[in-house]
This record gives sequence, C-alpha cells and structure tokens, in this order.
Amino acid sequence: MKAGSWKILVVLGLLCFATSVLSAQTLTTLADFGGGSEGTGPFGIIQASNGNFYGVTQFAGSGPYCSLSGGCGTIFEITRIGKVITLYNFCSQKGCADGAIANGLVQASNGNFYGTTELRGAHYQGTIFEITPAGKFTTLYSFCAQTNCPDGSSPVGTLVQGIDRDLYGLTNSGGPTTDCRYGCGTMFKITLSSQFTSVFDFCAKTNCVDEGRNPHQGLMVAPNGDFYGTTNGGGRSQAGVIFKITPSGSLTRLYSFYSQPNGADGWNPQSPLTLGADWNFYGTTEGGGTNKNGTFFKITSSGQYTVLYNFCSQINCTDGASPQGPIVWGNDGNLYGTASGGGNANYGGTAYQVTPTGQ
Repeated sequence: MKAGSWKILVVLGLLCFATSVLSAQTLTTLADFGGGSEGTGPFGIIQASNGNFYGVTQFAGSGPYCSLSGGCGTIFEITRIGKVITLYNFCSQKGCADGAIANGLVQASNGNFYGTTELRGAHYQGTIFEITPAGKFTTLYSFCAQTNCPDGSSPVGTLVQGIDRDLYGLTNSGGPTTDCRYGCGTMFKITLSSQFTSVFDFCAKTNCVDEGRNPHQGLMVAPNGDFYGTTNGGGRSQAGVIFKITPSGSLTRLYSFYSQPNGADGWNPQSPLTLGADWNFYGTTEGGGTNKNGTFFKITSSGQYTVLYNFCSQINCTDGASPQGPIVWGNDGNLYGTASGGGNANYGGTAYQVTPTGQ
C-alpha cells in the first residue's frame, strides 16, 4: 500500500449514510491527508464526547525514530469544521518504544482514548497506549514481554471497554499454542491503570477446529457483557469461525465458515461484528459466496447463520467486492459499510446500504 495522498471519506461517507438514505447521495471531504506531519492512510475515526473526530493514520508522520519506509503513523483530531490537528507521531521515542502502525481508537469512560499498535514497542511486537484529548501519550503495555510471547503479539482491531470498565482486545499471533508458526493469537484485557491479563489462547485444541485461530479484527461487546468476534483461520474447514467468549475466557464457537458447498457461506471474515437493533449480529466475509467476492451475513446469538447478500451480484461488480471495515447500523434501520473493490470508479471500492432483509 502506498503512502500517497489519502482523504477521509468516511466522515460523511458512513456517518451521513447512517443518517438517512437521501444524504447518502452526497459526499463531502472534510480533510485531506497528503503526507508529512499529519500522516497518511487514515484508519477509521470515532466521534468523541466533545463532538470532534479522532483517529489514527498508519503511514507518514514525523516520528524521529521511525525506520519504516512508509512512515509510522499519527494520532489526529478533526474539528467539526475540518481542521486537522496532529496529537501524536508514533516512533517519537528512541527505538520506537511507543509503537508504530496503530489499529484505531476507543474513548473509554474516563474520557481518554486507548488503542494498540501492530508493530514496534519495547519488544517489537506491538503495544497498548493511552492518549488524552490534549495529546498526553502513555505506553501502557508492550507485547511479547515474556519469552516466546505467551502474552500475544501483533494486536489487531480496536479495543473495546467491557461492562467492568476494563479494556479487551485480540492479538493475531503469539500465545503459548505451538500449532501455528508464530502462535495462534490471544484475547487479553488491560485495566485503565495498565494491569495486563491474558484471557484466552486460540487454537488450544488440535487443528484449531473448535475456537479458530489468528483473529484479524477486534471484538464487540454485547449488553450482557459477553464478547463476540471472528477468526480468519481455523474451524472445520480452516476458513475462520464466529465465536462468543465471556470476560473470564469461556469460548463458544457459533459458526464455522465454508460449511456450505463451494464456500457459498463465505470465508475469511474481514469486518468486526456489529450488533443490530434487532439483537442479531452482522458482518462480512472478504471471499466466498456465490460470486466468490464476499458476503454480507447475519448470525443470531444462538448461531443461526444467514447470508443476506453476495457481493459482485451486479455486472462488473458495480455493487462492490471484497468488503472490509466496520459496519454501521443507521438510525433509519439499515446497515452501511464499505467494500475495498468493485464499483464504477476504476474498481476503487464502494459504500453500500443493506436492509436487514438483504436488499
């Protein structure tokens, strides 16, 4: 991926999509990320309690100790009139002890923002960090603090805050399980006072059939305090699973992908699950489906799985292909998301709307 000129298109590309169908016809660019100190490659945004938007870029920035060719990224704020303020440049500390390539932000109940970095840190396997709205940055934990990384490595997705106010997340690799080349991934929690605990180790059983392995996205927390998520591998066909897990680490597999002939149910989920207003969960797969270009699915809390839409169902994939990224439940009762391929504009991707019945 080149660290070229990026634009935040999701501010009114998803937030306004979620407001009404009519506003979905108009897209307004609030800010440009052209490189330099503001960074490039914005990776999702959230609206904070003060009304401004906060997020991370994964490239460029001006961290003086960054050795990555594309840059190490930034944390930014966007005011409601579109002014971009760089709050922090990753790799500002010697040896990149503060981490590089962040995975997004969550605002916790104390008003501060928390996130993870995929790379660098004290042990070069990623970090957990805190930053205040004023830009005070603190590294809370560096992964692989123990020999062979039983605490996990390379965290993925955004953190979520549980009903106990602790923060929970996933790592793509590491953990004590040796069935995967670099470890099969973990679930962890960290308190707001930075006390770290490993909660679950993926692929604890032979061939990772039950719980899956190597999650690529973060968790979502249900109102009862349980967490739901997906893995990109493992399961009955090694194509990933959907799981439920309690805060204490008791995991239940809800569904194994590629359970239908020719992968008609999809494989390799690439979006975090979203809880709809109907109390069902929604997500996407990057591959599989009847057109081999991904699916949009629904699953109940008891594991009843339904493909609502197969991408690339229109000529030349004008409806999009290979969906990725989060899904938004709009206040009009529909769901909104983005696909990384397809569309009318040189196959540069689409923003789409799906009704709960799959239209």
